[in-house]
Amino acid sequence: MAADNPHTCSGGIVLSAKHWSRFDGRHANEPPYALLAAAGLRFAPAHDQAALNPGFMPLFVALIAAIALGESVVATRRIGLALILVGALVIVGWHAAVWSTSRTFGHTLFLSAAFLWACFTVVMRRANLDPLRATALSALFAMPLLGEWPSATDWLGIALISAGVYLASGGPVPTRCSAPPASTGRSLGS
Repeated sequence: MAADNPHTCSGGIVLSAKHWSRFDGRHANEPPYALLAAAGLRFAPAHDQAALNPGFMPLFVALIAAIALGESVVATRRIGLALILVGALVIVGWHAAVWSTSRTFGHTLFLSAAFLWACFTVVMRRANLDPLRATALSALFAMPLLGEWPSATDWLGIALISAGVYLASGGPVPTRCSAPPASTGRSLGS
């Protein structure tokens, strides 16, 4: 049964390089976050995912930002982050009597997805990009990385959508530049 195998899930989702050749490509267009979060649902219940995945995002963001960006964590945020950890221990500990490697593996996938989202959040904060522009950029750059190359017609549609997202998110409208100053006829050496 696929749920008992920690390397693959049904539908070709591959979680181990050892089994990479079994990947059928049906999920190649999904971002890694969604793959991990969805794959975790094969191993652990949705109510665990609903608490662990979004719950750990702020914890991971705070830890990554503190380490990578030197951000400080104020006391109220520390309390909130501690509550996240205690809640996770309750979820994991409550089921200790019926502990299974399958459920633990699902939890690991949920937390890995949250960590990826947190990395994205911190990188976008560092780059000073608003979420709408960041999503448009990540979608644009993800295509070649995922092995897809759109047709010329698709590129036109992508360019139009990207321009629309740029303008809809408050990007400044380019203005016509004035002509460069006229040359005086002198060279730099004179």
